Amino acid sequence: MLVLKNTLNIFETMSGQRVSLQKSQIHFSKNVDYELAERLTMLAGIQSTTNLGRYLGVPSIHGRVTTNLFTPLMEIINSRLEGWKGKNLTLAGRVILAQSVLSATPYYMMQSMLLPKGVCDEIEKRIRNFVWGKGVYMVKWENVVLPKSKGGLGLRHIHQMNLAFLAKMGRRLINESDSLWARTMKAKYIRSNDYMPDFTWKPGSSNLWRGICKVKDILAEGLRTRNDGKEKIYWSKESSGRFSVSSAYDLAMKTDDMGNDIGWKKIWKLRAPNKICLFLWLVKNKRIMTNGERRRRSFSMDSRCPGCDEQEEDVAHCIRNCTKAMEIWGVFLPRGACKNFFNMDFDSWLFMNISGRMKNHKEGDWSGLFALVVWWIWRWRCNLAFRNESWEKRDKIRWLQEQNKERLRAFARSKAVEVKNMRPKIVTTGHEDWMYLHTDATFTSPNEITGCGGVLRNQRGEWIGGFSCLSRTSSATEGVLATVLIALQWAWDKGVKKIHIFSDSLTAIQWIKSGPEPLGPCGDITRLCKACLVKEWEITLEHTPREFNQVADSLAKIAPRRSCEWIELYTPPEEVRDILSDECIWSFATGRSN
Repeated sequence: MLVLKNTLNIFETMSGQRVSLQKSQIHFSKNVDYELAERLTMLAGIQSTTNLGRYLGVPSIHGRVTTNLFTPLMEIINSRLEGWKGKNLTLAGRVILAQSVLSATPYYMMQSMLLPKGVCDEIEKRIRNFVWGKGVYMVKWENVVLPKSKGGLGLRHIHQMNLAFLAKMGRRLINESDSLWARTMKAKYIRSNDYMPDFTWKPGSSNLWRGICKVKDILAEGLRTRNDGKEKIYWSKESSGRFSVSSAYDLAMKTDDMGNDIGWKKIWKLRAPNKICLFLWLVKNKRIMTNGERRRRSFSMDSRCPGCDEQEEDVAHCIRNCTKAMEIWGVFLPRGACKNFFNMDFDSWLFMNISGRMKNHKEGDWSGLFALVVWWIWRWRCNLAFRNESWEKRDKIRWLQEQNKERLRAFARSKAVEVKNMRPKIVTTGHEDWMYLHTDATFTSPNEITGCGGVLRNQRGEWIGGFSCLSRTSSATEGVLATVLIALQWAWDKGVKKIHIFSDSLTAIQWIKSGPEPLGPCGDITRLCKACLVKEWEITLEHTPREFNQVADSLAKIAPRRSCEWIELYTPPEEVRDILSDECIWSFATGRSN
């Protein structure tokens, strides 16, 4: 204790500041004798305490971690819920609040602590009750917490998110081995010098160490080593080789083992309000409260449709096959589409329409219009079932047309849609001997096959050549880098000496031009691309918007579709002829065309 007091005195002398002993506290372990603790307290002139409270918002742990330690956290979540009127919010509104506020509330604390499973379950219970309104849970929570691309709503599983944050601490322990906290942890718990320590915990280990030990499988699956004269450790689940909590969460949830249904992505890309997209999500899950569903849950004895009062009402009958729905669809469907439209199986029917594959329709943007019609068919059905309100057919049609116009006006205000609606012109100024090479890649995650495509044109936009080929990469960004490398080698072999190369991946462009080299496989490809840039030719590498890279995107899809390793394209293939004349060429010398 005398050494401690002497240290404090030295600090006061050198800093010119004084330590307030009245505001200071000492915490003694339970193994310290009571009389010894009292003597030390008197000697130090500092009062003792059994609870050091919170530091920087995180509870100071000095004993066994129990649920009572997190009572303040639960009070914060309860205070948020008390101020919200869940019944006055749409399901989409409740999901947004749950995602941005409720789920994020414990994140700060979870970054350095392993929360008890009971606390995580209690937080999820509150979030679940808020999202579904303490009523009927339409979709299993295990599905709700999946990524949107896997059929979920993007909410995070609290316990798995806690593990992802602790994986970040484990990654720092390995990467920041010279820092004070890492040296302290290693001296106390780790005996080996391997890049992957032996993460095992014993009784009496700290809460943080137990948490890091729980994520050793995540670290083992994500971390890899490479030798560039010096052994380096990188995170294999990110193209940059740098750790990310989101990729660690995917490992904790094991989402890579799940199949890919592109229909989920199509739903969230619809040009429709979020509440309509979320309703389409329920429709795809076949979890809307039709009379058939109500009878299945023993809420009603009558499963007949309230519109036609003839057949049992399931999802397909409610929004497509009911006579009330068919009279609406008949107005908006193009000629000859009715037969296939009503006879397809429900899953194929839904995917076809949200993908916008209904051509020659009357109102434009079929996928958005389809979502709007489905939404209002359901709304009118509910009004008829619960309020006995019914609209005339002509009023419904007029209302849908007005709503669709308003929808298109709203989305036309966004910058992205305005760019898509542009009809760009070909650049016709500048040096005639410069060539323009647009590149793109399409990545399929289950089999890690990448389709690579490139189109070479002159200053007037005339076709010089193109290619489509297959490559095997572990990520989409790696696929883009591989495509740029293939394009560079292909253009050099053709004898091109002045060339502008374009890609719609800003990350890949920055890595090749001047940014820090990524770790892992992307770093190897980046270095090869840089080696091509210093050859004896004039070359620029620029980013282009995806809307102006449609030809290269279409070419990248040809090789996977035809299962060909390499296709040299001397003339424009049929797949790109419609968009070839409309695509804008970006010139480094002249800038963006108007």
